[in-house]
Amino acid sequence: MSEPTPAQVKADIAAMFDLGAEDYDRQDVSFFGPVGRWLVDVVAPQPGESVLDLACGRGASLLPAAAAVGASGSVRGVDLAPGMVAALQRDVADQQLRWVELSVGDAGGPPQGPFDVLLCGLGLFFLPDPAAALRAWRAVLAPGGRVGLSVFGAPDTAWDTAFKVLLDHLDAPPHEPHPLFAPGAAIALVAEAGFVDVAEESRTWDVAFSDIGAWWEWAFATGFRRMLSGVADQDRQRVQADMAGQLSAAVGPDGRPHWRPELRVITGSAP
Repeated sequence: MSEPTPAQVKADIAAMFDLGAEDYDRQDVSFFGPVGRWLVDVVAPQPGESVLDLACGRGASLLPAAAAVGASGSVRGVDLAPGMVAALQRDVADQQLRWVELSVGDAGGPPQGPFDVLLCGLGLFFLPDPAAALRAWRAVLAPGGRVGLSVFGAPDTAWDTAFKVLLDHLDAPPHEPHPLFAPGAAIALVAEAGFVDVAEESRTWDVAFSDIGAWWEWAFATGFRRMLSGVADQDRQRVQADMAGQLSAAVGPDGRPHWRPELRVITGSAP
């Protein structure tokens, strides 16, 4: 069986996130919003600056960036999934953020700049050619403009064991982490793309779910959707129970399973 083309990969990603757009980050789970605010806090857009947010999703980084630059600035959000853009457009309209513009597009081919700040929260690893994307990003930044992106780092080993149960049920091959998640990989790629003053911050997050069913509902609206869709309705409860059986080490004093992934924010400047 031949490998999918980059165009097919992009179409599949857009379709997957379109299906989850209305529910994406709408559960009572504290993850995407705080991670997006962290990225914005590290990059620190200033009032009056122009910001480009690529793979903007439902606005985890875009909305705090819009608040940071204010009406004297501008924010351009781009996402591959039309459903995500439409849902975020409603949020932007509700908040009367007239200095925000949204469009459907490919993060690997950004709109023409120059921009003062470029953000990409948990999106670079979806792109077929991250190195080429980073070079394109540098080209649309003004001299001295800043880039900030977030990626996953070290996984939560307890949840990795639970995911293996899911993969075994689906007869899927073992999960291999994206190369960008390896220590030093993302920051090296940013430097190789020609950015200067490259730096990295890392943080381990603590994300609590009421039970494995709550995790499933949350994950079904994310990039996990394709995998979870492979579980038949009549098998879901059994698979969830088998996964929960592997999570004893993840259960906190509150009796709930906690997911504790490491995330990294990498920043740099255009020369």
